[in-house]
Amino acid sequence: RLILDLEVFANRQLSFYICFDFENQPRKVTAINNAISQLGYLLERKNCSVKVIKLPGKEKGVDDFITAKGAEAFEQVYNQSMSLEVYIAQTKPHIDLTITPSVTINQSYLDKICLPSTGLVGVKSAKGTGKTTRLQAVVEEAKNRCQPILLITHRILLGKFLCEKIGIRWGIHPENQSSSSSCSPIKSFGLCVDSLWKLNPQDWQGAIVILDEVEQSLWHLLNSNTCKNKRIKILSVFQQLIATVVKTGGLVIAQDADLSDVSLEYLQGLAGDKITPWVLVNKWKPKRGWDVTFYDSPNPTPLIHQLELDLITGKKCYVTTDSRTGRYSCETIEDYLQNRLYKLKRQFPHSLVVSSQTTNTPAHPAIECLSAINQKITDYDMVIVTPSLGTGISIDVQHFDRVYGIFQGVIPDSEARQ
Repeated sequence: RLILDLEVFANRQLSFYICFDFENQPRKVTAINNAISQLGYLLERKNCSVKVIKLPGKEKGVDDFITAKGAEAFEQVYNQSMSLEVYIAQTKPHIDLTITPSVTINQSYLDKICLPSTGLVGVKSAKGTGKTTRLQAVVEEAKNRCQPILLITHRILLGKFLCEKIGIRWGIHPENQSSSSSCSPIKSFGLCVDSLWKLNPQDWQGAIVILDEVEQSLWHLLNSNTCKNKRIKILSVFQQLIATVVKTGGLVIAQDADLSDVSLEYLQGLAGDKITPWVLVNKWKPKRGWDVTFYDSPNPTPLIHQLELDLITGKKCYVTTDSRTGRYSCETIEDYLQNRLYKLKRQFPHSLVVSSQTTNTPAHPAIECLSAINQKITDYDMVIVTPSLGTGISIDVQHFDRVYGIFQGVIPDSEARQ
């Protein structure tokens, strides 16, 4: 709780600017970030506006900075202050990868990058740089060595897409478990995190385990409701699987555009041995970003209204949501737009909903669309999708005029960006 001296001011709901001394020692920086977060949280609970001022250094405190640089210099720093929410987002540790990379490159595509054949490998490279395509060579070499491959992901559609791309089967079939030969193609397959409990870790000695989009997969493993009933069993099997693979000369590949210390250190802990991960960091970034408009509100109605206007004017829209059902889900949004345009005597655009339900409904157009997404998606004026379509699937054709994202906090920010 706030000390009494601060509580007097906080009760008046004033605006607070927090400015701690400049520090560059990692332990002290962490302590300062924690202190700012805690103080800011307590002030916001009192309905106070909180902003954070960051001193650029090398001067230690505000008085030192003003003495050395002058009041105008401090006014510039003051004007650059950020909200507490933005400050925490920029300083929270889980977004960083501070493990010293084994290889650092700067190229737009991962071509002819040689990975180790054993141990724990981490690959951090921007979206669209060919991380998944690079796996094709790894899988082909493993097949030539009769080395089994297991791909683990958090989305069924993503898993099917990846397995088709790298040349292995999707899902556990009776013949997967009955085959005794590691050279058999049915010994290699992909599956969803939710099905890990069905595996026998000892069957994967010396294997290659691929964790594509590892940040989202581990989040799903630890937080998803779909794992809730069997989470203890899933976690136990996953730990034994990683430990077995690493200790028997196998390879664990963890790759993600947002790869962080948290994921690699978690996998290190599961391995049981004090292994040092081999890390590849690709520093290449696109030269031009996207023009993005944020609707920072718990109520996305203004955003949906803008979507309605765009459809009326004939624009082709791609809409991604974080849930299939609910107040602002893909189904609700489609129903609302249909009713609105009908009342306005406007023709409803040719639309498609891609969700776990539509992709598992026989003969549904969503299934045909996903089988050749870049050829079929141009048939639609509006496509509304859930997280079942996102990570690992690339829409390369220039077709849509607008892309909308309506997120209510169901999925992590890394998956929302995908």
